[in-house]
This record gives sequence, structure tokens and C-alpha cells, in this order.
Amino acid sequence: YFLRYICSDQHTAMLDERAQEWSPINQYIGGVEHAILHLLYARFLHKVIRDLGLVTANEPFEKLLTQGMVLKDGSKMSKSKGNIVPPMPLIEKYGADTIRMFIIFAAPPEQSLEWSESGVAGSYKFLKKLWCFCHENKDSIITGAKVKSCSSNDKIQINKIIAQANSDYNKIQLNTVVAAVMKIFNIVCKVENSNQHLIYYAICAILKLLAPICPHICHVLAQKLHLSDNIFTDTMPTVTASDLIENNITMVVQINGKKKGTITVANNIVTLDLESMLQQKFKTEIAARTIKKLIHVPNRLVNIVL
Repeated sequence: YFLRYICSDQHTAMLDERAQEWSPINQYIGGVEHAILHLLYARFLHKVIRDLGLVTANEPFEKLLTQGMVLKDGSKMSKSKGNIVPPMPLIEKYGADTIRMFIIFAAPPEQSLEWSESGVAGSYKFLKKLWCFCHENKDSIITGAKVKSCSSNDKIQINKIIAQANSDYNKIQLNTVVAAVMKIFNIVCKVENSNQHLIYYAICAILKLLAPICPHICHVLAQKLHLSDNIFTDTMPTVTASDLIENNITMVVQINGKKKGTITVANNIVTLDLESMLQQKFKTEIAARTIKKLIHVPNRLVNIVL
């Protein structure tokens, strides 16, 4: 049927060259209850059609995602059981974006999710916070687009989250994409108002990452904040390896192999400078003893041998 859809106006043959051009399907998404018979029929018939010379692809689908079911009180939601939750009253109360976000965030796509109206309310609460933050910081966001970018640990943390979210999108782990957006939002809520570029940078990332999941609110906010006329034609936020290098790092400090605390230093600190800092911060522990050796494992720990 998926091949026939492509050339449904062809009345003199089963398929035409459009079926060849559009096959195989890049991504197939189907319910778990269809995982055996439906896919068996689809593959069998596709190979028959291939043998007839109508297509050349050996398989009908390049990738497969078998999605879980929606449960209510532990039982599968179905008309026969009478436990269906009608979507329209919830959409009228919370908006379609909220319902989409809850369904995607509640469980990984391949697992079943338990329906929860409190979970729906939680998603609504987050989107409301995002909406209010954007309106309260509208001037900072608009100005931040014109401010020169500068590196900071907060921005590096956001970049790490963006990189993970992009990876999760490619693996269709959509629930963790929502989690990533929430992490970025938590960071930006703690940023000082004077750091306008970082606020702008974080909100841009949030709206672009969230747009496929909550299209309406992201589209409207992007327009109101003058970030984009159509966020759906924008590219996803991307980061490079250099965007993930932290300026400052926290290392564990050991003395004779026993942990004594931590120290925050510049990422590229040299051992000589590190030793001087350690002598100041841990002068009580070192006292009048001599440092015999300094074992420095970059970005991880330093062990002072007395």
C-alpha cells in the first residue's frame, strides 16, 4: 500500500517509476501489535514486487521503530474496554503542545506509557514557565542577539546538552530531548540578567530543539522574540568539539592517595602553577612537610605525595 500511495493516480499499471524513486521508506513507525503480521506481510509482498521488477530495493524499510502502547490504570487503552481518554477536552484546557509534550516525555517511544493527567498538568506548567520567561526577558533576548558571544562554563554546559539532544533525535529517543530542553531552561533561569547573549543563546536552542515536539508555542515565541519568521525552516542548533571544552575544571585532590577535597582551576593549567595553588589551599595538610612528587592527571585529579 505504501508503494501504491505514491502513484495512486496510475490506472494502467500496478506501480510506476515514482515507486522506484521513493523506495525504500527511510523510517517506518508502527505499533507493537503490528510488529509480527503487518511487517511480515509488508516484507513478503515487497519482495514479490521486487521479483516482478517493479522496484529494486531488497527491503521495504531502512529503519524500524516499534512504538509502545498507551496504558490507563495498567490496562491498554481501547474502545472495547471503554477506558479511552478523549483528547479534545484536554486540548481545549491545556493546548495541543502540552498533550504532545506529555506523551513524548512520559516514556521512550518503544515503551508503553501510563496515562496521567497530573503528568499532563506538569507539562503545561513547564510550557507556561517557558512562555513567561520569554516575555519577561524579551528585551534581553532581542538585545542578546546583537551582543558579542563569549565563552563561559554555563554556555559550555548548554553546548554539551545540545550535542546530546541532537544525538537523541537521531536515535529517536524523544523523551530525553524533552529532558535536555528542561536542563537548558534550568541553567538559563539562574543566569544573571546582564548576560544577555547567554539568555538569547539558550532560548534559541530551547525553541529549536522543542519545535518538532511543541510546534505552536515555539513558532509563536520565535516570531515574538524576532528570532525567526518560521522556526521550522531553521537548522537545528549544532556545536563543534571546541564548543565543548570547559574553561575551568574541578579536580579531586589527594594527599598520599587519600582524598582531601577538590580544587577548581583553569582547563590548561600547568603543573607548576597547580602545585603553587595546592600549597596555598592545603597548607594545613601539607604544613612543614616536603612535596616529594605531584601526580597530575589532567582534568581529573591530582595526588600530592609527601
